[in-house]
Amino acid sequence: MTNEQKAKAIETLRANLDNLDDWGRNFAGSLLDYWDERGDLSDKQWSWVPYLSGTGPKPGGGQRRQWNGRRRTSQGPKAKGPSQAETKLREAEKKIADLTRQLEQAKMESQQSDPRWEAMVSAFQRATASQRKQVMKSMHPDRWGGAEWATKVFQAANK
Repeated sequence: MTNEQKAKAIETLRANLDNLDDWGRNFAGSLLDYWDERGDLSDKQWSWVPYLSGTGPKPGGGQRRQWNGRRRTSQGPKAKGPSQAETKLREAEKKIADLTRQLEQAKMESQQSDPRWEAMVSAFQRATASQRKQVMKSMHPDRWGGAEWATKVFQAANK
């Protein structure tokens, strides 16, 4: 297939999108996205273009199953109750929610600042460039062995 034929087939597919069902529209959309990104399709992808364009037969001739949002597994019929993966997912979601709450609480506690701290930061911001440079050198965290307090002061001064 020449590049001109490929481009024409893609344009035909784009023109036929409104005539497709949801599955076909989604699949054709993914083919078109792939085409737009890479400028070509694989042989297997090309086999679907005539069918989705309404100009050819369905490739493979097999029956298409309705997509249910899950991969097919070899477990047979779905057991009642949540699967082990679903249970783990729920546990992970709960843990994330708890950690998020703890983080928000820690943020609230850290935002309650000491008035002396505010005065120091304010004085630093009013200082001249030369004064700031001198203070920044003296309080750089590396100079204090990476002390947490030095890091906080340094970060606050750089806001």
